[in-house]
Order: sequence, then structure tokens, then C-alpha cells
Amino acid sequence: MAQYLLSNYVRMYRKRMHLTEREVAFLVGLADGSPISRYEHFHTRPSLQTLLRLLALFNCPAEELFAGEYEKAKEAVIHQANLLRLQYKHRGKTDTP
Repeated sequence: MAQYLLSNYVRMYRKRMHLTEREVAFLVGLADGSPISRYEHFHTRPSLQTLLRLLALFNCPAEELFAGEYEKAKEAVIHQANLLRLQYKHRGKTDTP
């Protein structure tokens, strides 16, 4: 049975640390808490720099903090790998990746 994962768990980690959106924003170098709110409500995704800072702040891996996004990315890569494997098979190549 597939488990439903949220796009991200920023809110959960923030609440665990007893921080406000504004405090998290300050700690990761954002001007105010509105971007944090947008991440928590799945309206936007953080930039790479902000993502790395959030991971450092919450001391957790990306696949936990952004579990749903990670799973979608993983599934997309597996899908593309299967397509590549089919291309190799149809070309008669034996040295598949």
C-alpha cells in the first residue's frame, strides 16, 4: 500500500523547534515569514540556497523535509531510466546502464 506523503514537512519541523515563521525566515536569511508560509502551504518551493539552509536549521535530510517532492522526483527518475533501458533494448545494445 502506497503511503501518502506531504510535499514538505517544514511546518512540522518548525513547530517541533517552537519557532515562528518569521523566526525561521530570519534564521535562513529571508526578509520576512511569508515565504515560509508559502512553503508550508505548498504554494511555492524554496530556492536551492534556502532549501540547504532549511536542512541545516532542522538538521534533517532532504528526503525527510521534502518527502513528497523527493518521492515524485525519485519516481520521475525511475520512469526515465526505464525509458532509457527500452531505448537501449530497441537499439540492440547489450551494454545497458
